[in-house]
Amino acid sequence: MEIVQIKEALNISLMAGFVLDCCQANNKSYPLLSSDKEIQEELIKCINNEDCELLCISDGENIKGLFGFFSIQEDHYLQTTICCILDSKEPLILFLEYLVKHYNGYDAFIGIAASNEMVMKCLVENGYNMVDDLLDYRFEFGSACGFGASACENVEHIELGTLDEYLEFHREKNNTEGEYWTAERLRRDFKNWDIYIIRRNGHISSSICIRCFDRTICEVFSANIGCRTDADALIAAMLYDLRNRRAECSAISMMLEPSEVELVSAASKYGFVQISRYCCLKMRIQLNIS
Repeated sequence: MEIVQIKEALNISLMAGFVLDCCQANNKSYPLLSSDKEIQEELIKCINNEDCELLCISDGENIKGLFGFFSIQEDHYLQTTICCILDSKEPLILFLEYLVKHYNGYDAFIGIAASNEMVMKCLVENGYNMVDDLLDYRFEFGSACGFGASACENVEHIELGTLDEYLEFHREKNNTEGEYWTAERLRRDFKNWDIYIIRRNGHISSSICIRCFDRTICEVFSANIGCRTDADALIAAMLYDLRNRRAECSAISMMLEPSEVELVSAASKYGFVQISRYCCLKMRIQLNIS
C-alpha cells in the first residue's frame, strides 16, 4: 500500500464515495457528515487549508484509507476530521506511522463514532487512550426556531468588555488536565465564539460556549450549568440568538456526558436529537508503532 498527500481537488467525488461507503459500514469518523456535498466540502477544506493535510492510502487501484486532520504547531496539537478505513486496519497503521514520522511530540486526538469498533481497537492496540465518550446531540435549524426575543431575558451574551469576568469563571470551572480550550486560548480566538451566561446575585452562575468558525455546523465546547432552569434558559437563548447572529449556521452540535442530566433533558426539550455516541482517543506522539 502507498500513502499520498492530496494537494489538489482531483477525484473528490471518488474520495467522497469512499467516505460514504465507510459511513454505511458504521466506520464513521468525526465530524459526522451526512451527504456527499458535506463530505466534498470537508475534503476541499483539508486540501486548501495550510494547517490541514489529507492523506489517501491505496493499493494502487482502490482507496483503502482516507485521513484528514488539522494541526496547531505552536500548541503541538493535532486532531482528525476524517478517519476512514473500510475492511482492513493496515491503512490506519500506515497513518499512525506517518504521524510518528512527521508530528513527533504532538498530542494527537482522533475522533470516531463508538460504532467504529475496528478503528477503536487498532488505536488502543497502538497506545491511544480514550479521553471522551460522549452523547452527540444535534439541532437542525428549520425555517424558524420557534423562539422570540423573550428567550434572551436574563441571559447575557459575552462581549469584549465582559470577557475578563467570564474567563475567570471559565478558569474556575474548566481546570481539567488536558482541557484544550483554556481561558488564554479562548481569548486569542474570541471572535469565533459566542458565550452566553446567567448571573445570580451579581455573579456568573451558568454558562454555555459555542464555537462557529468557517462551518455551517457550530459546536458547543463548554457548558457549566447551575440548575435545570438555567439549562433551559441558556439553550433557548442560544438557539434564538445564533439564528440571528450567525445566519450561516444550519445546525448545532452538542457533546454531552451522560451524567449531565440537566443539559440532556433541556437539549431534548428544545429539539436536539441524539445522532451518535462520540469517542475521542489521544496519544502524545513519541513512540514507534509496533
